[in-house]
Amino acid sequence: MKRVLSLILVVVLALSVLLVSASCASTGDKGDKDAGGKYGNDIPGGVGDVSAEVLEALSESGTISVYNFNGSVTEEDKQFEEYFEQVYGGKLDYRFKVWNYWFNDFMKDFAGNDAPDVTYVYNEFWPKLGSRGYVYSQRELKEMGIVGLDHPVITNSLELSEANYSIAGEVYSLDVYKVSPTVMAVNNKILKDCGVTKTPTDYYKEGVWNWDNFLEVCRQVHAIDKDGDGKNDYVGYAGWNGHYVIGMNDGRLIGIDKKTGMVSLNFDDIKVKNGFEMYNDIYAQKKYAEMNHEISGGNLAMFVMEDFNIAKQYNKAVEASGKDAVKEWTVVPLPDGPNATEDYVYGFVEGNFIVSSTDNPQGCLNYIIAKHTFNDKYYEVNPNTDLTYWLDDEGDQMLADLQPRVFEGLWAGVANVFSNQWGLWEDLRAGKKSVSEVVEEYTPFFNQQCEIENQNRGKEKK
Repeated sequence: MKRVLSLILVVVLALSVLLVSASCASTGDKGDKDAGGKYGNDIPGGVGDVSAEVLEALSESGTISVYNFNGSVTEEDKQFEEYFEQVYGGKLDYRFKVWNYWFNDFMKDFAGNDAPDVTYVYNEFWPKLGSRGYVYSQRELKEMGIVGLDHPVITNSLELSEANYSIAGEVYSLDVYKVSPTVMAVNNKILKDCGVTKTPTDYYKEGVWNWDNFLEVCRQVHAIDKDGDGKNDYVGYAGWNGHYVIGMNDGRLIGIDKKTGMVSLNFDDIKVKNGFEMYNDIYAQKKYAEMNHEISGGNLAMFVMEDFNIAKQYNKAVEASGKDAVKEWTVVPLPDGPNATEDYVYGFVEGNFIVSSTDNPQGCLNYIIAKHTFNDKYYEVNPNTDLTYWLDDEGDQMLADLQPRVFEGLWAGVANVFSNQWGLWEDLRAGKKSVSEVVEEYTPFFNQQCEIENQNRGKEKK
């Protein structure tokens, strides 16, 4: 079992509040700072020991136009609006977007000189934003005289920012606002009903939670036919796509040169090759897994949980059997593949970036800091949207142990390459062709996508 690397504790913000991307309008519109309001005793930045220059800069944020993916202004949005105006002297101007298409909208807005000036990013869209000059580096902001780059929100995130969002020594992420370990969710009740002799938790505690034992659990679950109709009553595993399996073996489809920002295809890497074989085996050969299995059906033993701030998958898992079932689930790390050697935990690492077309970078940095200071002090966990509500005590503790130890995002790559990957996984699941035939068929296409990305590097810089 991989040794986990302890890192800094990163502030985690709730998705319902933070899935926004900010656009800064003009520094002339500073908002109305009301010291007598609900948050009147708060200090910008959440600290008292700052210079008058820093305090003034943080207190005058201007009007910030933000992407809002909630469909409407929520109560949480309203609370933050009030806080941002009273403490940071800023106002918010919402532009509503559909989250599934936000990156395409961002690219179009940038091309039309109407880009949001603070954008949320996760690993899938890197290094595209940095290598093409869409966002400022921390060095560039410092040279511009932006105040507050030494705030703990920024400095406490630096190690993860460097690991995930840097090119040639330039760090582009301002913060890391959400770090989520990718874990295997396990339904203990189903395992018990299926007579599974040793659970994933048992294997993990013994240090042997690997592909062989993962397949053994799936086999025991898959073998159950209680009603005698000749069909399996339970599903061993459901996963969104093959990246999870590749990641279990410490593989990456797309390689990224952090010195140059160039990308390359890793299909020849033994870690990726073995991941392809495993993915095909569990879906097409042994048929232990289903791609789009309805978790609410009550017969799924394990699935990959990629974001512990989103509990919708768990809601589905328990909705049919009611509140008494909420503690049936636990989590363990993903099982190790035969080539897994890395010391850290994979997951989702998400940050905020200041876009290079902004005319108010100071206000944008204030907005990022304000998000953290507000959530640190005022955000209340909603049990209906917080995953820990659904887990047993052991699962709760596992998340607590793994969350601060995530070091690299599972989805590291480039968006236009990843957006065309689905046929690869579909063909591997179908089993109509051999793994080598599928890989050979898709290699030229993926190589071409990488070449296009590398050719476009740096062309968008404004």
